[in-house]
Amino acid sequence: TNPNTATPGFTVSEIGVYVFSLVVSDGSISSEVDTVSVTCTYGSTPDAYGYSWIDNSIPCGPRYNWIDIQSTGTQVTGINYRYDGSYGPFPLGFNFNFYGNSYENFYIQASGLITFTSKTISFNNRNIPEADGYDNLIAWFWTLLFPQGNAKLYYQNFTGYTVIQFVNYDIGYGGIVNAEVILYESGKIVIQYQDFSDDAYLSQYTIGIENSSGTTGLEVAYNDINYIHDELAVEFVIGPPYEPTANAGEDQYLDSLALVTLDGTGSADRDPEDVLTYQWTQIDGPEVTLSDPASAQPSFMPAEYGVYLFQLTVSDGTLSSQPDEVEIVISDTN
Repeated sequence: TNPNTATPGFTVSEIGVYVFSLVVSDGSISSEVDTVSVTCTYGSTPDAYGYSWIDNSIPCGPRYNWIDIQSTGTQVTGINYRYDGSYGPFPLGFNFNFYGNSYENFYIQASGLITFTSKTISFNNRNIPEADGYDNLIAWFWTLLFPQGNAKLYYQNFTGYTVIQFVNYDIGYGGIVNAEVILYESGKIVIQYQDFSDDAYLSQYTIGIENSSGTTGLEVAYNDINYIHDELAVEFVIGPPYEPTANAGEDQYLDSLALVTLDGTGSADRDPEDVLTYQWTQIDGPEVTLSDPASAQPSFMPAEYGVYLFQLTVSDGTLSSQPDEVEIVISDTN
């Protein structure tokens, strides 16, 4: 919006890095091009395996997109008037990677879980992760559910994904929920909540995922009455490691030949355990020698006026960042 103003805005629509360039003019002469990057990442810190989650409350989060399979899906029977039990196996239609294990089938638990084990899991929800024997699960609404006469359950395999839909599902403590879990061949997991009845009891539940040993997982919400709501979409993904981000600091403007210190301390990595290494390179301007091009804040003493351009790349030991540039302008104003 308003790209010819000093402060335009935009709405992000997906995860990624957005790069913009700016040129300013005084009516006679135009500036050099300057660029800025805006990075939109997942809402959570990755767990030990690499899963992250995000919901549609964040602009670059998933879109709520309800997929209704009541007229086309396979209905699962025998689960009504039950608050416990494991049902299945049901086919996925593809090999699904979940925490490093591949599954062709899934189970539906009466307690608001999709699992990759036939073991019955208690309706007494717990925090995630916890190595308590209740593992290998996707908790879409882990609580006391007691589906009654109007409640229905369906699943349907599509090319590349499977939808599991819970229709008018009774919450044992009161009220009903309409929700669905979508499992993608890529490994992505989406949980969608169409609506809750006005009397739905939302004070006791868990949303999250957990591996087969209970040692690794992601908890989205636990007994949080303020989190869950109608038309909520929660997405879990796992992908390649994320590269770190180099930040070469702000451009500097000096009016004398004085010691210049570059600043790469704004560089970052998504994993707080990683230790960044730095590599500075001069790419334009009168040649200078940096005090330590492998440090976060090297310095140099210019011998002449001019425009000096430097590039910074950082590494987390596995992946290297895209380069970032900084310009040092030293002019003689006397």
